[in-house]
Amino acid sequence: MATHTTFRDNFLRVVAVLGLIAILLLGAWGIIQLAFYLPTFFGNLGHAKEALTVSVPAQSVSDKAITLSWKHTGKDGEYSYSASYACAAGLQFAAPVPTGAYQLVPCNTPFNFVSASTSMPVIPVLAVGTRQATTTLTVAATKLSDGTVSVKGTANTTVMASTTAVSTSGTATTGTTYTPGQTTTKPATTTTKPATTNKPASTYVASGHTTNLYGYADLAVQILSAPQGVRAGSRVSLQFVVTNVGTNVAPAGWAFTAALPYNPVYVYPSGGQQMLYPGDKIVYTLTYDAVGTGGDYYSYSQNDYGQAQVNVQVDTNNFVPELNEYNNTASVSYQVY
Repeated sequence: MATHTTFRDNFLRVVAVLGLIAILLLGAWGIIQLAFYLPTFFGNLGHAKEALTVSVPAQSVSDKAITLSWKHTGKDGEYSYSASYACAAGLQFAAPVPTGAYQLVPCNTPFNFVSASTSMPVIPVLAVGTRQATTTLTVAATKLSDGTVSVKGTANTTVMASTTAVSTSGTATTGTTYTPGQTTTKPATTTTKPATTNKPASTYVASGHTTNLYGYADLAVQILSAPQGVRAGSRVSLQFVVTNVGTNVAPAGWAFTAALPYNPVYVYPSGGQQMLYPGDKIVYTLTYDAVGTGGDYYSYSQNDYGQAQVNVQVDTNNFVPELNEYNNTASVSYQVY
């Protein structure tokens, strides 16, 4: 009997020890799993879902500036922002450029000539005879580390003719009045394509740097030469250069646009361009007919005199993951007489 009892006690002790070992191993495994997932869990708690909230007056008045603003939450890293507006009959928007003037921008065309990060003034302009128009403004956030649009936000506004009273109820606010120059003729509602070359003349200059690539590409545009003064109706020759100042390849397919001073502004689309290694550059020569703007963004004198401005923007389709988005725009002004 004593032998049987001792055997049973020893068996129970072995089972107990094995059970304890199993519990310890299970506990250790659980601690390892918890340590692995805990940072991710708390990281998700600490980072709100990425969102872009866009604000604009619900109602606005033609020819008066309104503020387009946005708030980007849950972001991670550095971003650039572009705005655009949906096409609506008889409606255009003017956006600020680095010189402090305003430039008409075609619908469904991304713009941010001043590299605004939270807000920018824009001016709705109704064509003659148009009493009101409603459109949607969109702001897109592009992540600079990979060049992708990570989030978009939208807001609607109804633009009234300046003789129509505007309610300030709800989210509507009173815009700042924009005072144009002496001539106040509004732009035509149809776009006349200027007589330009089908494709700008271009010269490719290779750097020979095709190895030891790392990091990101960085396309930069610079205007090399432009006239200081031209006679209205004469041909203008504008020369600018696009250089990859980054440390990696800019793949083929990137594009640029040139906003030419016509009534309204004509945006020349380049189409896809060739691959650029670090240090590679392309010198472009674009020719077109000279037209003056009469001193402000939509006034044209009878003889087309005044200032004219050209804006060139590279990688308008955000095709290239770039190190820096702030050198993608260049502009120049000249006198038309």
